[in-house]
Order: sequence, then C-alpha cells, then structure tokens
Amino acid sequence: MKYNAAGRPVLDLGLGEFDITFLDNVVLYFGTGNDLGIFHDGTDSYIENATGGLHIDTDRSGEVIVGMTAAEVAASWFSGAAAGSLSAFEELTLFNIGGAGRINSMRVNGSLTSPTALTSGNNLFSMKGWGWDSSVPETGTEIRGVAAENWSSTVHGARLQFMTTEVGATGVAERVRIFTNGAQAVDGAVGTPAYSFLNDTDCGMYRIGTNNIGIGVAGANVLNIATTGLAVTGTLSASGLITALSHLDIQNSSDPRLTFYDSSGAAANEAKWQFRTANNGNVFRLYTVDDADALGTVAVQITRSGTSVTEVELNATTFDFNGTLDVDGVNHDISTSGTFTISGTGETLATFVDDGACTFYHNNTSRIATSATGVDMVAGTFRLFGYTVAGLAALTPNVGETAYVTDALAPAYGVAAVGGGAVVVPVFYNGAAWITA
Repeated sequence: MKYNAAGRPVLDLGLGEFDITFLDNVVLYFGTGNDLGIFHDGTDSYIENATGGLHIDTDRSGEVIVGMTAAEVAASWFSGAAAGSLSAFEELTLFNIGGAGRINSMRVNGSLTSPTALTSGNNLFSMKGWGWDSSVPETGTEIRGVAAENWSSTVHGARLQFMTTEVGATGVAERVRIFTNGAQAVDGAVGTPAYSFLNDTDCGMYRIGTNNIGIGVAGANVLNIATTGLAVTGTLSASGLITALSHLDIQNSSDPRLTFYDSSGAAANEAKWQFRTANNGNVFRLYTVDDADALGTVAVQITRSGTSVTEVELNATTFDFNGTLDVDGVNHDISTSGTFTISGTGETLATFVDDGACTFYHNNTSRIATSATGVDMVAGTFRLFGYTVAGLAALTPNVGETAYVTDALAPAYGVAAVGGGAVVVPVFYNGAAWITA
C-alpha cells in the first residue's frame, strides 16, 4: 500500500499515469452502504447521495464553479476582475423532498478562526443581475440584505434593499427598502411618483418634502397632505357628504370663494351660486352666477364692523320669509331703493316707498296710507282704544292723544270726563285733563 503526501492510501497498478474508464450506467460507489454513487447514463452525469449531507469543498481561497472550469472562465469574456466572482450556468434548481430548497449566505467579520460581529451597513448577501452592454458586463439589478444595526447576541436588525438602473443611465440605485415598518420607497417626483402603476406611470404618490405627501395625476399635482392639512389643487368633487369634524376653512389671499353648481339637466356643471368676501373680509356677498370665473350679480351683501352686522342688502324684487325675523339690537335699518313690499300668502300686507309713503292692507285692500300730508283712512273705519275714566288716570299721555271711555256720566262736551255712568264717549287729552269731545 502506498500513501500520498497527505498520508492517504493510493491505488498503484504499476502502469504509470493512466485513466480508469467505467461504462455507461456503471456506478462507482463509496461507503459501506453504497452511500455515494457517481455514474453517467449515456446522456447525463449524476452524483447521488443516499445518507447525510453532500459537501463540495475547496481551498478556502478558491471557488466552486458550476458550469465552467476555471480555465474556461478565464478564457471567456468574464476574464479579469469578474472571473473570480461569477460562474456561468444557465439554470439552478433547488429540490428537496418534504421541504424547500434554499440558498444560504453568511457574513462573518474578522476571520474564520476569530470571527467578529456584523456592524451597521454590512452586506449580508447580494444577488445581482448582470448583462452585456456591448463592451463589458454591467449590473442592471441587485437585491441586498444589509445589517441595520451593530449585531450582538440580542439584536440582529436587518433590511432588504431592491436596486435598479434608471432608464437612460448606468449604475444601480436603491428604489425600495423593506424594513421594520414595511416598504419604504425613494421620494419620487410629481411626474415620476415613487408609488405608481404599471399602466400609468405618471399617476401616484410621491414625497414633496418633510412631512409633505403629494398625489400626482398626469404629471401634475392634484393633492397635498402636510402637517397644515389637506390642500386640493383643482376641483374637489364628492358624490357623498363632506364632513368637517371641527370647521371647514377656505383660505385664499386674493379671492376666496365657494361655488355651487347645478348637478343635473341641461345646465349640468353650470355655476349657479357663489360666496365671496370683499373689503378684507368685512363684506360677505352671495352672487348669482352663470360662470364660475365670472363675478356674477350680487344677490345678498352682508357688511360687518368688528363682530357686529351693520347692514344687510338684498338685490331682489321679492323677499320671501317664512318664520320669525329677529334683529338683535337697536337702531337697525331695512333700506330700499324703490318700493319694499311685505306679502303674505296670496296677499299684500304693506308697502314702503323710498319717499316715505307707507300703505297697509287687509285682504289685499288698502286701509291706511301715509304721505307727506299725514295719515289717511283709505277704507273702513278708525277705531280708538277704550278705557274707564279711572283707567285714563293711570296713563301718561301726550297732548292730542284720543281714546274713548265706557263709564261716563251724561257728558257735557268740552269738560273733564266724570266716571260712574254707562255712557260711551270719545275723550281728548288737552295737556291738563281728558275732556269729552
């Protein structure tokens, strides 16, 4: 028995260098139970392992090449810097009965005999997609596993980084990161949002700045979400309710407005009503409009001074009011240009003309009219208020006031009324006493 330099036994047939040839389908077995077999079936070659693990080992400074020999790799276009890092094979299939095939990559700092822990930023593994660029091979895509913190026996934080090469450029850059709180993307831009769609790449979400998210559609910003709130660029359409939990603010430094549109019929999407402010916000106007960009006609104008309303103006021929009109305060005016009419259901109640004339109606018939010359009973009779003589004494009258009493004695006209009788007679206050008239 001979031994080689490593002390292992060798077979020496005394014939010098020679080959030992096994025919197809003849298996060369190793192990007491035929644990490892090597053979060729005439088409493919096989290494079959029956027990334990199958280990392919090489010198620690070398490499294991699948598909090409080291000489073939060195002679190929992978020569030079790439020769020690790539092996050429078309497909790698992992097969495991009862489990999943897997590829493991382990990073050790220091040395094999004296390893040290990973530090933040260390690559755990890298999977690259290479391609030929007409002169040299270049990386087009890459997936990395990266330590996200300094490792110890209690912390092993790590992240996945997905990297691609931008169209029209060279060199990979990180696009998406999978980390503790989920997927994180690059900022993107309004025309190239970070989160978009395969069939609509200029529509999606992007980061404008710190705590500021933008939504872009067709390469234009339509929505901002920031610490200051929600900002819509363009038209906000809602088929349901828009509910404001506290308040709804419309802020615009030049022309704040709120427009209401017709939603059906021939005038669909036509502006009808619009709220605007003027005079630094101290005038509030309701417009009737036919175009959202046109100023329209002022229907109602409310003017304020401080927190008080000082004037309400109506630009209308008819003001219909059903209920109670309560003016809080004193010295409030209702002004008109022309005739101001108060109407009931199917009838006129009163008219007020800007020259001071007033007319009051009952059953659409004028009863009392005022003019520059006085008050006229237009139709019907004029009724005084009745008192007892004692009741007159409780009043604080002015000269010229007129009433009637119901308990006068037979009167002598032009003298002070005396009670105790049953005669109804008109009385007139002359400044000193109520006298019969």
